[in-house]
Amino acid sequence: MNNLFKYFVVIGALILAFSCNETSDDDPPFLDLSSKELIFWPEANQKNITVSANREFTAESSSLWCTADVISSSRDNLKISVTTNETVGEERTAEITITCDGISDILTVKQLAVEPSLSVKETTVVINEKESLDFSLEITTNIPIVFELPEWIQEGDNNEPVTGGKTYLFSAFALEDGTSSRTGDIIIRSKDPDINKNVIIPVRQNKENCILRVASYNIWVNAASWPSRKAMVNNIVRKYDFEIFGTQEGTKTHLTDITSDGTYAYIGEGRDGGGAGEYSAIIYKKDRFEVLGAGNFWYSETPEIPSRGWDAVNYNRICSWGKFRDKVSGREFYFFNSHFDHEGKKARLESSKLLLSRIKQITGDYPVFSTGDYNDTPTSEPIQTILNDGILKDSYVLSETPPYGSFGTINNTSNNTPTVRIDYIFVTSHVRIKEYGVLNDRPDGQFPSDHDPVLVVAEF
Repeated sequence: MNNLFKYFVVIGALILAFSCNETSDDDPPFLDLSSKELIFWPEANQKNITVSANREFTAESSSLWCTADVISSSRDNLKISVTTNETVGEERTAEITITCDGISDILTVKQLAVEPSLSVKETTVVINEKESLDFSLEITTNIPIVFELPEWIQEGDNNEPVTGGKTYLFSAFALEDGTSSRTGDIIIRSKDPDINKNVIIPVRQNKENCILRVASYNIWVNAASWPSRKAMVNNIVRKYDFEIFGTQEGTKTHLTDITSDGTYAYIGEGRDGGGAGEYSAIIYKKDRFEVLGAGNFWYSETPEIPSRGWDAVNYNRICSWGKFRDKVSGREFYFFNSHFDHEGKKARLESSKLLLSRIKQITGDYPVFSTGDYNDTPTSEPIQTILNDGILKDSYVLSETPPYGSFGTINNTSNNTPTVRIDYIFVTSHVRIKEYGVLNDRPDGQFPSDHDPVLVVAEF
C-alpha cells in the first residue's frame, strides 16, 4: 500500500508540473524560482533555471549583456545568457524580473570581473654595449600600463602601451668614460592607481667582455668504480671552478650526482634516446647562465633519431648543443659537446663533417665552443678536417700563455704521464684563449677518471 501511495504522489506531482499553465483561472497565480542567484565566470556562457508557475510568465533583464529566454519546457525553462565581461577588476550585476499574472520575482545575475594580468617574458635585462645599446621586453597584459625607467634608459619609437601582447623597444645611453657598469630597475605598473599590479625587471649595463672557465671532461662510465670516484670528480669540478663544461660517458646517475647540490644543471639527452644510455651533456652554473635554446643530433646518416652511422659498430653517438646567455656580461654563445666513435674511422671522419655542418646551420655569427672526446689525435684526418675548414680553432694552439699539465688527455688509469691527446676544446674566431691546461690530479694516488679534463679560460 505504501509503495502504491508513493506512486500516485509522484504521478500527481508530474501532472502538476506539466500542466502548471493549464490550471483554472480561479486558482491564485503561483510563481517559484529554482534559484534566486546565478554567478558566471568572466567568459560568455549560459545557464538554465526552472520557473514553476501556473500561468504563462515573462522574463525581462535590466542589462543588455544579460538576456533571458523562456523555453517550452517544464524544467530548465528559463535560459540566462551573458556576454564576456571585458572589464578588468569590476564585477557586474543584472536583475531578471520574472512576472506571472501580476506577481513577480527577481533573479540576480552576477558576473565576475576579469582579473588584472601583467606578465613579462624577460626576468632580467643585461646590456653589453659592445654589442648593442638596444633591447626589448615582451609584455602581455589586459590593463593599461606605464613604464618607470632609470634615467639612462629611454623608450623606443612606437612604444604606446596596448592591451594584449606586444614587444616594447628600449635603448640605454652609453656608459661614461671611467664607468664600467651600472644597474637599475625597470618598473612596469598599472596606469590605474586602483589596480595594484606591477612587475620589476632588474637591468644591468656593462661594457665588459665575457670571461669563462670552460672544460671538457670524459668522466668514465664505469659504474662499479663510480661510488668511489664521484667525490673526486665533484672536487675537481669545484676546485677548478668549472663554469660550463661538456661531459662524455656520463649516465643519468653520474649527472645527477654532479648536479645534486643545486649549483649546476645540465642539458642533453641519452644517446639511446630520452634518459637511456650515455650522455654528451653540457653542465653549467645555474646562477651564471640562461639557456636560450637546446637540441641534439646523432652522428649517423639519420641524425634526428637515436642511431649509429657509417662503420660504427657498437654504440650510438650523440652531440648535444645549447645556446646560452651569460648573466654577468650579457653575451650569448653556443656550446656543442660530442663523443665520437672509438672504432669506426669513417664514422669519426663523417662525424667531423656533420659537426661542422650543424654548427654553420645553427649558430650564425655567435661565438661557439665545441668540446668533446673526439677519439683521435691532432694529426688524424677527422681532427684535421675540423681545423682545415676554418670555422673552429684548437684552444691548445690559441692559448696566450703556455699550456700546463700533460699534453695527453687519456690516462687509462696508468701512472705514466698521458701522451695521447683525444679530448679537445675548439672555438670560433670570436674567442680568445687566455689559458689552457690539462688537469692531472691524482688525489691520494687515485684516478677520478680514465681521462684528465681539459680546462681553458676564454674571453669574448
